[in-house]
Amino acid sequence: MSTRTATRALTVAALTASVIGVGAGSPAGAASAVGPPYTASLASTVLATPGFGLVATVSVTERKGHAPVVDVALYGEGLSCVVEGVPTAAELTTLESATATGTYTYVCTEGGGNGLTALEGTAHLHVVWTGVGPTERAPLYHCVGRYLVREAEITGGLTLTGGLRAELTAAPDNSRLSYDHNVCPPGIP
Repeated sequence: MSTRTATRALTVAALTASVIGVGAGSPAGAASAVGPPYTASLASTVLATPGFGLVATVSVTERKGHAPVVDVALYGEGLSCVVEGVPTAAELTTLESATATGTYTYVCTEGGGNGLTALEGTAHLHVVWTGVGPTERAPLYHCVGRYLVREAEITGGLTLTGGLRAELTAAPDNSRLSYDHNVCPPGIP
């Protein structure tokens, strides 16, 4: 092991010990100043109309010990949109698959919401992620832990009714499943 590699290994070990509260001066079992490690699984995708006139981002996040949370955002050129609602079903199997189903309401205003026409309606979501290919390790820049990523195939999409009428389906190469387990130093989100 070279001196540089040994120095890096000691630096990572010291950072890990200081972040999780282990080592000299820390009583056994002492609570860390940063709390428990962050552990979550995520499924994310970009849905779009042909030509990308309308784009939606959809994600399912499941933090350790919590129920899955679904986020849906809608974007269009010259539009400012708000999407609200609660999914009727959300499931996530770490790095393997995920499902999100629900009916949401949306309000989009033209011109960034400067009092121009409001386009309102309903967004019907049904998206299924299926992991494909190998799981790869991705870098963590300021934290200690692991971040694993796997590409996913998408079935389903988002159907808009009301002021905007469109079918949004998976954009190529924009869908993934991931797993994140890390501890970060104080002040790093």
